[in-house]
Amino acid sequence: MVKTDTAELLNSRTRNPYLHVNENMGRFTEKVVDLVDAMSDRVANNQHVSHCFSNPQNESPSTSTVFDPLQKSCLFKNRRRTYRNSRMLCCRQSEYFKTRMEHPDKIPVIVERMMTEKYLPEMKNFRFIVSPEVTIGQLIVMIKGRLHLPNMAVYAIVSDQVFPALNTQIGELAERYRDPEDCFLYVKYASEDIYG
Repeated sequence: MVKTDTAELLNSRTRNPYLHVNENMGRFTEKVVDLVDAMSDRVANNQHVSHCFSNPQNESPSTSTVFDPLQKSCLFKNRRRTYRNSRMLCCRQSEYFKTRMEHPDKIPVIVERMMTEKYLPEMKNFRFIVSPEVTIGQLIVMIKGRLHLPNMAVYAIVSDQVFPALNTQIGELAERYRDPEDCFLYVKYASEDIYG
């Protein structure tokens, strides 16, 4: 597929409806545009990599399986691993683009517990699809709701490095800190402020 212009690719809703960019989300970087260009045909035609769990021809693998190319399973066994380390890149990419096709005006966010966290439980449903206008404070309230701990102090850390202000919008954070490989915004939560 020949790419003519980045702006044309980003704003063509007929060719790639999940690539429409509104003012709050900013623009994808050149690397992400190349990734989108490479994946768009597969996602549009529902053709995923053969070992990807989003492939409709494969059954959803269980979390206890170990990667085996013959079994075409792409989840790994360790439960304490992060989402990024527990799924192969192709699977994370296809999941991101599938989510963007279904919700073109929302931002997919992966919310996980910090590895050093001792008091808060892990969430079973760690995928969030939020509007770009949602603030980090509102996301923390959603996290508390899923954890059933409304009175507990919870802190959010973006991309393992940024402790954002509570009024920072998710759209701004996604523009700056989304993962360059799979495009997800990763947020980790903890019960204590790890930065002092």
